[in-house]
Amino acid sequence: MLPDMLPLLKVSSSLSLYNNELVLIVEDDGIGFKETEKHQPHSLGLLGMRERAHSLKGALTISSEPGAGTKIQLTTPFVIVS
Repeated sequence: MLPDMLPLLKVSSSLSLYNNELVLIVEDDGIGFKETEKHQPHSLGLLGMRERAHSLKGALTISSEPGAGTKIQLTTPFVIVS
């Protein structure tokens, strides 16, 4: 499929600090995927995101449904290093 034939995709993001935790949320209205596909061997991008969240002592939540887009939330401790 050519890029000019792709459907328009809306993406929103927010970054907030709450109770010494940094919270990043990214959502889109794309094609989404089944929850069971999150743990498939071919989903290396999702695995990489989980590994990076773990290295930050954070938590990654991914929710998606076919036809309903995807929401990814990263929550990690916010520490000021002096």
